[in-house]
Amino acid sequence: MTKLLKRTLFNFLGLDGYLSLLQKTYLLSYKAGFLKNNPIYAWHYFVKKLVREDDTVVDIGANLGYFASVFLEKLSSSGHLYCVEPVEPYRKQLRKITDGKKNVTLFSFALGNENKESIHLGMPAAFSDLGYLRHGLVTVETDERAIAQNITFNSSLKKASEVFAPFTKIDYIKCDIEGYETVVIPEMKDALLKHKPLVQLETWHDNLAFMINFFKEIGFEPFNLVNGKLVSCYTLPMDQINGSDVLFVPKEKRERIERFL
Repeated sequence: MTKLLKRTLFNFLGLDGYLSLLQKTYLLSYKAGFLKNNPIYAWHYFVKKLVREDDTVVDIGANLGYFASVFLEKLSSSGHLYCVEPVEPYRKQLRKITDGKKNVTLFSFALGNENKESIHLGMPAAFSDLGYLRHGLVTVETDERAIAQNITFNSSLKKASEVFAPFTKIDYIKCDIEGYETVVIPEMKDALLKHKPLVQLETWHDNLAFMINFFKEIGFEPFNLVNGKLVSCYTLPMDQINGSDVLFVPKEKRERIERFL
């Protein structure tokens, strides 16, 4: 029934109208507190406890701005939000949240480990028969058959190491890029070692094990959010961690999370 409704709305409203409706529905529901008991949105509420008003926050894969809107609630004029969103229809909606705010910078390219003038971003092929846009599942697409079969968007690609090299401060990173984190995060290694930010990462299956090992090597401990508390992933079974965001914390910033353990 839900799929049928989404398909009907997408077909009736078109891409921009559908995305706008999703964004408005989320923002209203979030502010009203209707999503507090939904585990899907646990991090959207919890992140407000971690971000400080003068932080520099990087939102990689900002999408429609669900997390960006939360970050902007916490950040003062002395803080700054950098949103990375390569899909133009998403940026159109994102600007409804960020435009007019002087402490926001919007990057219109995707991050990777090379520079390319043109890339394709698209939905995974498994969702091509749904008839509506799974807006949270866009990633860098290299499969020519998938490009031909699915909704795709054009963008450019920038080396993450070069993008963040000039930064003088990074306190918090949220990253949701549908599996491409195994490329982007290692490319940001120098920035991670320099700034020691908290890193909130959506990752799963083989990528989850890869990212836990990567962060362990550079001195970051992984934590999972369990009933409003942060629990070390080293004490949890992998199947419990899989499918949810993981917070990677450097020992230098552990004091930020002590009261949530």
